Amino acid sequence: LAGGHAALLLNVPSKVTWADLARVKPADYDPRFVEQHLLAHASGARVLSAPIHVQDADLVAAEHVTAVLNFVQTSYDYIVSDLPHDFRDTTLAVLDRATMILMPFTPELASVRSAVAALEVFRALHYPDEQLRLILNRTFPKNDLPQAEIEKALKHNVDLVLPYDKDYLVQAINRGEPVTSGAAD
Repeated sequence: LAGGHAALLLNVPSKVTWADLARVKPADYDPRFVEQHLLAHASGARVLSAPIHVQDADLVAAEHVTAVLNFVQTSYDYIVSDLPHDFRDTTLAVLDRATMILMPFTPELASVRSAVAALEVFRALHYPDEQLRLILNRTFPKNDLPQAEIEKALKHNVDLVLPYDKDYLVQAINRGEPVTSGAAD
């Protein structure tokens, strides 16, 4: 959705985007139409690219998102959504249907504060804690906040810690390869 970088990070040219899809009424969607808007990556992943122009993100409504999810949830085992850092109706349309919410954040004060705020919204929306997975992404080699202090502030345990690696992630991004592929070695 708005601001997503999945197509860029996978080095998939954004020939069609959410904005193109949003120019059609959701009632007119069918599986073939939605599939035509999914871009293929060599790994087998399929991507529905974020709008190229920021102003085009406003074309996408919650109804578009819901209609797309109706089709892709029947065709794919996993759906990963690169969501903006907000709780607009399009974001909530995805979160409300999610079976698991992965929330990455970094071990510095601003990111932890944003994570606390997001968790407060999740609780207000009655998303069960079992549905949330907090991912601590160590993006620098030292001077980060201690994990125990972070968990105390979050009132939630960190589920996964991504270790600091100064080169691996950047290499994967610059090559347009999923980090899990091991291609950045």
